[in-house]
Amino acid sequence: MIAIGWCPTVPSGRRGKEEVCAEVEALGGRGTPAGEAREGWGAPDGRAPELRGTRGLGWAAIVPMPREKGSGGWDARKGHGCGEPRESRRRSERRLYEVTWSAPGAHGSNYRVLRWAFAARGDLIEVLYNAMLSHEYHPVCLKNALIAPIPKPNKFDFASPKAYRPISLLETLSKLFEKIMAARFTVLSGLHSLIPPEQFGGKDMTSCMDAGLSLIHDVESAWAAKKQASITLLDISGYFNNIDHELLAKCMQRMGYPTHVTGWLRSYLSDRTASFRINDEVGAAFELQGRGIPQGSPLSPVFSSIFTAPMLTSLRARGVRVRAYIDDLCIFEQGDSQESCIAGLLKGTRATLEALTDMGLDAERSKTELIHFAKNAREMTKNLPLVLGDKAEDVVRGASTVRWLGFFLDRRLNFKDHVSRMATRAKCVLGGMRMLGNSLRGLSVYHARMLVQACIIPILTYGFALWFHGRNSKGHCKTLQTVQNIACRWASGSFRTAPTAVLEHAIAMPPIAFRLRRQCANYSAKLRHLPSSSQVCARLPRSFRTSLPELATTARFSPINALAAYTSPDAEARVPYLLMPWEGVKLLDNRLTVSMPSWVATLYTDGSCYSQDGTRHTGWGWCLRLGSEEIDHAGGALGPNHTSYDAECRALAEGVARVARLAQQTPLYLLHIVSDNAGMLQGLCSSKPKGAPSSLDRAARDICDLTSQHAQIDLLLSWCPAHHRVPGNERADSIAKSYATTTPSPAYSVSTDRIRWEAKERLLAEWESHWNTFKEKHPNSMGALALMNPPRLRLHPFHAAPGKHRRLHTQVLRAITGHGRHNSYLFRCGKVDSPACSCGHPKQDTVHIIRECPRHEHARGFLRGFSQRLDMAHMFSTVRGLKAVAEFLAVASADI
Repeated sequence: MIAIGWCPTVPSGRRGKEEVCAEVEALGGRGTPAGEAREGWGAPDGRAPELRGTRGLGWAAIVPMPREKGSGGWDARKGHGCGEPRESRRRSERRLYEVTWSAPGAHGSNYRVLRWAFAARGDLIEVLYNAMLSHEYHPVCLKNALIAPIPKPNKFDFASPKAYRPISLLETLSKLFEKIMAARFTVLSGLHSLIPPEQFGGKDMTSCMDAGLSLIHDVESAWAAKKQASITLLDISGYFNNIDHELLAKCMQRMGYPTHVTGWLRSYLSDRTASFRINDEVGAAFELQGRGIPQGSPLSPVFSSIFTAPMLTSLRARGVRVRAYIDDLCIFEQGDSQESCIAGLLKGTRATLEALTDMGLDAERSKTELIHFAKNAREMTKNLPLVLGDKAEDVVRGASTVRWLGFFLDRRLNFKDHVSRMATRAKCVLGGMRMLGNSLRGLSVYHARMLVQACIIPILTYGFALWFHGRNSKGHCKTLQTVQNIACRWASGSFRTAPTAVLEHAIAMPPIAFRLRRQCANYSAKLRHLPSSSQVCARLPRSFRTSLPELATTARFSPINALAAYTSPDAEARVPYLLMPWEGVKLLDNRLTVSMPSWVATLYTDGSCYSQDGTRHTGWGWCLRLGSEEIDHAGGALGPNHTSYDAECRALAEGVARVARLAQQTPLYLLHIVSDNAGMLQGLCSSKPKGAPSSLDRAARDICDLTSQHAQIDLLLSWCPAHHRVPGNERADSIAKSYATTTPSPAYSVSTDRIRWEAKERLLAEWESHWNTFKEKHPNSMGALALMNPPRLRLHPFHAAPGKHRRLHTQVLRAITGHGRHNSYLFRCGKVDSPACSCGHPKQDTVHIIRECPRHEHARGFLRGFSQRLDMAHMFSTVRGLKAVAEFLAVASADI
């Protein structure tokens, strides 16, 4: 019964596939030779290209003719052809160990079995993958998919197929190869701007946050110009199931992908079969009739974005301001009045629906939404509908709140509904997590905190950049802080009345406002790393080089302007796609670590960062030895807006560039790089180093070029301890220190690592000020007396140590807060008649139990072994002291 309706059909009234393909062929779409590429979708600034006539979708404009030979293309940069590099065992192995443990396909072999097979005979898998690409063939045995219908949330009629999401379970051997090809397609489509900037999904360096920021920026810009703004939201019905194989292949062929790649694609998409698995029962296999791509395939996101690229470019050329995230479309319109917005939306929506029809797609009318944004209360009184046809379902009423990409947008853009929904959602998740532990048993404090950080905080902070610097941000932070307080109490096993500031300090959970401010700074640090065609970069203030004057605005509440204030127009920039997926230092196979030949170039690098007379100095240095003789050295200063990590990477980049010049003059057989920075060496071997400076990318690029030009040169990376009398390292360190006080010559005014470091330091400073304010207001609080260290972002080593029972940790934390199962606290709650201790002391609290109560004197030796004076602050702030407290509580059987 569930299978009914899954097979896609072309609705009546659409142009057939043959007609659209005939237009492509008639306009010159008969293929592009390998090595030639099409121009990007528009100019580098993201504007529409000049059209050569339009009819229907305007294929002559949206599927441009290929470049002339010799004008560049896939080979415009070294080794950046899609089909040029062969797949190696090392690259396949890296992809294999990056995949998650997803469900197996019809054959039942999971990734664990594939890893065993790869370890035993990885050479056979390497030969298979290269043969599949060179022979343009995908094995038939790998084309079957198990379709597992998963119920969608918030659906009530589960007899309808639309209440389920069909997930294709593919063979792991095929899925690994698809993951490799998806990485290549994604990088090449971004490198050559094959996917329009209006598409935010199915490509890298974009996200839902970018789409939301650009939309809110445009609305605020319209309000600043005293105009009104409205949007229409469309959802493509059954998008993945209705992608036409032939149109997709022809689109990729016209983009300039080599013929053997499109040939493999046709083989991959043809003769595919599928069978449903419902309640562990597998149905009969049926053939997919030339439409649809597997929704569980790694290729589906990039294929879906490529398929709609012609449509989005055509709509942009026709003046339709549309944004897309895979199958979610947003049409934006601004005007002097709501009537003019409706007229523009009607034109744009109809053009979009016609374009979808020409592509063999359709929008689901029940999910079409309309919202008119209102800057003031007067504009809230009008809410015109959008009439798309004569039927009742063709009338789209204006909504007060719409959901787009997980953001709940209200008419006034105060995000009150969004924040409250995120808080409610986090509460629901937290309610389900409560079964994993209470104040006595369950997960340890370390793992409970980890669960909160991974499951609760991302929900609370989703879409933070859209509203954090806008209206009512303080009230929104207070709403989210309430939920985080509940999570802190659950993770620590504390009572509801425990002071929040003490709990946050004890389990290293900063207040939500400080956390969001740091996340804003970290997000701004990547603005100079994005391509110039990025929709966010195009809307930056005019002082940024990527800014477009027609999109930039000085609106007060523009979230993009607020984020730009965290960074500088001259901050460190990174070159996108400097290394391809098939390149990298780690992929040099057996050339990476070898025995030392007779001719060896040893490069020592180091950086130095110190403060002198209140001024911060950062320097870098390297020395190069050929054999045992130093032949060259150099250094430089970066200034106060850089870190020692930046200096280390700059020294490496400059040193490798010098080695490249040396290799042109002297035969080398080994390049030995020695550094005391393990993070830099790990980043050099990583395909996507997290937070690494741009100079590290440049060094990796130069090393790849060096090893490709000189096949005899091998590479050896070595770490050495700092300041341990390693001669070359000490020499590089002295060079860096001597150059640190010279005139700085940085490539950028401020580095990305420095921006992130300042964001972290600002968070810690604000948190420490918040903590000191609490101690001043509550000087007699147990937490203020027991915690002498300032707040920090890492959990205390005592609580992070594995193997301890949850009850032990929660008792210690309750002792720190002063809210525990002793008579002083229970009397305040009305649970006992007197706060006195059974020993006769008038007040039984944490201090009395630990320092004075004679009933526990036999266990107090553990405490005196650490502190004879029983200093509470030292006991509760050090690892040895907390261990002594834990032993005391265990032996004394004191239930705090």
